[in-house]
Amino acid sequence: MLASLLLGAINIEQTKFLNWTDLSQLLGAVVRFAHPQRQELERVATQATIEALARFNAHQLGAESQSQFYFDPHTKHYTGQRTCLRGGVPPSGGRTRPCTSDFIHTRAGEPLYFETTDNFADLRERFFKVVQRCRQVMKWPAERVLSFVVDRAIFGQEVFEQVAGGCDAAFDHLGEGYEAQAWPPPGGITGAMVIERPRKPG
Repeated sequence: MLASLLLGAINIEQTKFLNWTDLSQLLGAVVRFAHPQRQELERVATQATIEALARFNAHQLGAESQSQFYFDPHTKHYTGQRTCLRGGVPPSGGRTRPCTSDFIHTRAGEPLYFETTDNFADLRERFFKVVQRCRQVMKWPAERVLSFVVDRAIFGQEVFEQVAGGCDAAFDHLGEGYEAQAWPPPGGITGAMVIERPRKPG
């Protein structure tokens, strides 16, 4: 996984472009087949190791001094051996076995923490739990205030009630100091944009 980052796969979509020759130059012999990969991962992927790596990564990113993060969930087709719930996977939307990965990134888009699960729990349920477990892994105090930009529709009455109810000291500030404003503002909204879609040469 670290080698995939070094090779430029900075997000889950780009891992399909990994080059095995480049990997072997970085790491030596590459374990390419599923069974020995699973055996090796099972040996090294203890909870203590995973949490230590997450804290090491956070230190390298300077996350201790940051308070604004992105919460970025992804749903992909699951090809593993575990039994999991069936559901729709974009873009096809067909019924298959989805794998849901919830990522927390820094403002610069650097990966900080993630969890992988099935599609049993809705994002509105998972969000608070993932943030809470991230705090525990990073050993961040409960009173540390964090702000999140969420890259999906998380809005719902139950979410705002949970925030307003003080579910976590870190979220209390989201409901404070808000003043209703007229919309649209006087004079309306105007603007312009350009979308450029370059074509391949030839």
